[in-house]
Amino acid sequence: MAGQKLSNLKQRIRDGELSYYVKRFLPGGNPVLYGGVQLIFRLADVQKFEELFEIVSRRFGHEFKRADETDIEQLCGEFPAEAEVFRRRVRRGNYCYLSLKGEEITGFLWAREAEGEFFDTNTLWIFRPDQMDGLWGIYAYVKPEYRLQGLFPFLMGSARRDFLPKGYDRMYGETNGGNKASIQTHLSAGYEIVWKVVYVSILGLKLYFARNLTTGRRTFSYSYALRVAEYRL
Repeated sequence: MAGQKLSNLKQRIRDGELSYYVKRFLPGGNPVLYGGVQLIFRLADVQKFEELFEIVSRRFGHEFKRADETDIEQLCGEFPAEAEVFRRRVRRGNYCYLSLKGEEITGFLWAREAEGEFFDTNTLWIFRPDQMDGLWGIYAYVKPEYRLQGLFPFLMGSARRDFLPKGYDRMYGETNGGNKASIQTHLSAGYEIVWKVVYVSILGLKLYFARNLTTGRRTFSYSYALRVAEYRL
């Protein structure tokens, strides 16, 4: 029992959870009061999405693969500032998908299975809007020289096809309400905005005021920051 507790403590230190608790009480740590707006998307127009995926696949000749251990280390080498975040995502059971042109990584997508009512994303740590299942896009990145070529729907479409044997047909994503480029990318690829979430954090208490834009349903929830470490997936 003592050995397991020590092992768990070491893992929490590696994941940065305990350092978060310390930072919360130090000058220059996380702000006492902050907030913002997040939008949650759901793939609505599957036909449009699939047509766009086929066009991009034929036109630009990018290949796709689910990243293995070697690929992750290559990714860490190319993005050293994000290396620990990438390794943490793997430890937490997330998937990394790559788009490739020859040997070059042209873009990547981090995704995970949506766990029922549990959302642990960049901003919405524990927001429970309603029952959701499917593939959750955590973060997508495309190298600047390959942008505007449709690699976002290519990566998401390839990941979707990889997950279809598991019975997942739905896909979700989220972005900051002020990120107009990301919003337009989602909408043009066949997504729709399902939830608009206004969040406010006050002294470690995080409040969520959410509205479903398709049904009009409103909901409120909250979580305590000091019970869950706020670090990126």
